Amino acid sequence: LLGSISVISLGFAAALLGLAVDYAVVHYQEALAHPQLSVPEIRRAISPSILWAAITTISAFLVLNLGGLPGLAQLGLLVAIGIALAALVMVVAFLPPLFPERRRPGMVLARHDWWTYLIPPGEQATHPLVPSEGSHSRAAFVVTGLIVLCAGVVLAVHRPGLDKTTAALRPQHGEAEQALAEVTASLGISQDSTWVIVSGSHEREVYQRLSAAEALLNQARSNQVISGYLLPTALWPRVEFQDANRGTARFLGAQGPLLRDAALRAGFNTNALFLTDELVRTWARVGASPSVAWPTNQVSQWLLKQFVARSTNAWLVMGLVYPATNRLEAVSLAGLSARLSEHGALLSGWELLGTTTLKRVQERLWLLVLPMIVLVLLSLWLAFRRSNEVLLGVAVLCLSGLCLLTMMALSGWSWNLLNLMALPLMLGTGVDYGIFMQLALRRNGGDVRLVRRSVGRALLLCGGTAIAGFGSLAWSANAGMASLGKVCAVGIRANMLISVHLLP
Repeated sequence: LLGSISVISLGFAAALLGLAVDYAVVHYQEALAHPQLSVPEIRRAISPSILWAAITTISAFLVLNLGGLPGLAQLGLLVAIGIALAALVMVVAFLPPLFPERRRPGMVLARHDWWTYLIPPGEQATHPLVPSEGSHSRAAFVVTGLIVLCAGVVLAVHRPGLDKTTAALRPQHGEAEQALAEVTASLGISQDSTWVIVSGSHEREVYQRLSAAEALLNQARSNQVISGYLLPTALWPRVEFQDANRGTARFLGAQGPLLRDAALRAGFNTNALFLTDELVRTWARVGASPSVAWPTNQVSQWLLKQFVARSTNAWLVMGLVYPATNRLEAVSLAGLSARLSEHGALLSGWELLGTTTLKRVQERLWLLVLPMIVLVLLSLWLAFRRSNEVLLGVAVLCLSGLCLLTMMALSGWSWNLLNLMALPLMLGTGVDYGIFMQLALRRNGGDVRLVRRSVGRALLLCGGTAIAGFGSLAWSANAGMASLGKVCAVGIRANMLISVHLLP
């Protein structure tokens, strides 16, 4: 249905399908913790947690469609579809094959409408209210205060920055990359050359734009914005010159027999006249044709293919721009790129691509963050219908985000194009863990030990596998994927530990 799938979307969606395992483990642990309940009773108890956790995560990822980037929109849609399917399968079809003897309840239950599975049972549904232990509550508040205090001190000194380069898209620790850098440095050639693409509907327009681009590039070189450039202006056909010479070419082409007879009378043989005959025939052909003349020999054809392409309605010509230093500063080229675009020339390269993409993401960030926050708060309210539980869910998200920022600051990490995608993931999983714990506490009358033995144990297992999976990306050959794995591992770990140990 979606057509072509990008590598990042497919890989990220596959990783997020691990949430299906989370739903399964939580469901299974709930069945083990309550052996006296049948499968329909367990399903009735656990389905609100799974369904609302899935709804909040789906909402967070669907908002990515507002980001303005097709790849990001596809990622959000794939993850949303996967999580929706996973939640439905785990609620409906997962437990019956595992507990065939518990498929039917011991007593006849009233038939529930489908929408009632979204409504959590009341606090006294299965257990009386269990008073919390004061010492544990005080310890939780002390630990929370220490986390906030330490994070405040660290972030006051140093906060993680934003990497505006394309280092996240490049390989890291690659021998080939290092060898190429050494070779280009020895030859005095910049490895980060940038492309100039000039387009036009006909040859005359392309030459005019090439000339305008050359004037701008000469000015940029004199201002030391670039060190040099390479444009095929001298090889491009000049239509006005061809029009002026067409009459002369037609006249010379008509003199072929006369020139041949004169040469033979002067003592030349026919082999010596081969080149002359070809030239005369070419002049005659060009003189008789009103279209622009292009060379047709194999060497010229090979050369033209290196920098010229033609679509159905336009010509495209490529040139190269070399940076003024060993590292191309995309900021200094932004003005040049804007001026070139006014004359039909586009400046493109790795660094400019990263800067432009990041700028677009920053401009539309509020379109992502604001609806995401609204949808998450709405989902929390529909799941809990109590303001204090909604605030607790938000507190878990804020505290885990604070822990992540602190860890990034201490480790010297920065945000980049790829690890920014970790934000909706951590938002979704953080809400999931909080919903599972709070609804489990409500079902079990606040019995923290029972909740940790069932749902808490499942969340620790699910979070541990997710941390291991994302943490293994730290050894990826791609710098962006490595940073994405580390940020996800730290964020999920914070979400998991805070939800299981501090939230109750």
